[in-house]
Amino acid sequence: MVYDLNVSLTGGEPYGSTIMAALHVYQKAFKSKQYGLGQAEALVLFAVVAVVAVTQYYLSRKKEVEA
Repeated sequence: MVYDLNVSLTGGEPYGSTIMAALHVYQKAFKSKQYGLGQAEALVLFAVVAVVAVTQYYLSRKKEVEA
């Protein structure tokens, strides 16, 4: 969600401090032409986001009140 805003405003500068995970994957794959490494990083990013989402779902479901 912040990919286009981040690129248009900062481009990842100063000193790479505003590079988000999606921007890093894009730069690794397409600008550095390291497609395999970019794909591997994207897969790891997906796995981390999936684990966080599933954990958040189950934790919030425990606190839900049944009507």
